[in-house]
Amino acid sequence: MYAPVDMTLSSGAFYTEQGIEQYIIIFQVSCEVNIKFDHIKDPIQAIKDVLPATARPTNDTRTEAVATELNFKAGDLVGYTTGTLVAHNWDFGVYNTTMNTSDNATCGFDYFGQEKKNKYYSLFVSDGSTLYCNTGGEE
Repeated sequence: MYAPVDMTLSSGAFYTEQGIEQYIIIFQVSCEVNIKFDHIKDPIQAIKDVLPATARPTNDTRTEAVATELNFKAGDLVGYTTGTLVAHNWDFGVYNTTMNTSDNATCGFDYFGQEKKNKYYSLFVSDGSTLYCNTGGEE
């Protein structure tokens, strides 16, 4: 997993889910935009060093601010994951305080240039499911 943009680690948690120790990590991109990665099995050592050494109990993903912020440049290694136990997926989210949604969530793919954005949108499942990114930010 690599940093998609220049960003600063601002908070995170080390917790247990389905018997697996994992991390949720939050990065600040700008005053308005944050990125969240969840179900990260093995972040780089610098991230582990600023988060608690002992995992919280099952599903306790409450994050806490890091004492020392870590800066990442676009393309820097953040860590590794194989995702959740059953689905082997992991979560990422983009949150923008200027959005008019209940949780400030926005579609991360909308931050790309039009050509790359169109490419990602073309890969979405079209089985009739409502996807966050194809609803204009409204679920």
